[in-house]
Amino acid sequence: MIDDNRRTSFDRNAALYDAARPSYDLRAIDVIRELGPRVLEIGAGTGKATELLARVGLHVTAVEPGATMAAALRAKDLPRVRVVEARFEDVVEHDYDTVVAAQAWHWMDPAKKYVLAAAAAPHLVLLYNIADFELSLRAELDAVYAAHWVGDAARLQPVVDHRAKYETEIRDSGVFAPPRIHDFAWTQRYTTQQYLDLIATYSDHAVLPQANRDALFAAIAAIIDRAGGEVVIPYATLAFVARRLG
Repeated sequence: MIDDNRRTSFDRNAALYDAARPSYDLRAIDVIRELGPRVLEIGAGTGKATELLARVGLHVTAVEPGATMAAALRAKDLPRVRVVEARFEDVVEHDYDTVVAAQAWHWMDPAKKYVLAAAAAPHLVLLYNIADFELSLRAELDAVYAAHWVGDAARLQPVVDHRAKYETEIRDSGVFAPPRIHDFAWTQRYTTQQYLDLIATYSDHAVLPQANRDALFAAIAAIIDRAGGEVVIPYATLAFVARRLG
């Protein structure tokens, strides 16, 4: 079941989301460009992926349910981009080359999303930026999460877990063939404050009880400060590329 409080937390933090969230590896955008010029992007947010899709000349219908995030995306006035403020599940769109979801597919209705995507386009591409923490840093972070986290959401899942989750989900959808998976490695440098701003945009962090959130963020800040006030995070941009069956 989708947690609506978490899902809507992004819209409450739209400005911070746009400032703090990283973009996507351009090699993943090239994969999408090869599939055709017409893209239906769902859960577009403030346009972290939309900007790149527009930059390479694609025609994008960007569907975003959050009013604040949709407004931020419209304000960018991107060429060849039409913004639709709606839930993907409530939009009837057809005749696209590719449905793209960047960091958003898990927020769509699991009972409907694959069938709707298959009706809209012959290709589905899921993009996810996954932090692949160095082992000693992961151990330190795991310890402070264990001390201050509440709820049952797993934190700091490794890339291999995300890869297996969506590979299996797409394969079992019944409407898309097993995906080709591209894995593009890159790194991002964060100051202490930049990293805290980043995790403040994560939905499960945004809804933490204030006392737990304050303690967790203070502990994470202490870890980064001890490392010199900066941390370099290795990332993988995973691109799951699936073709519609039939």
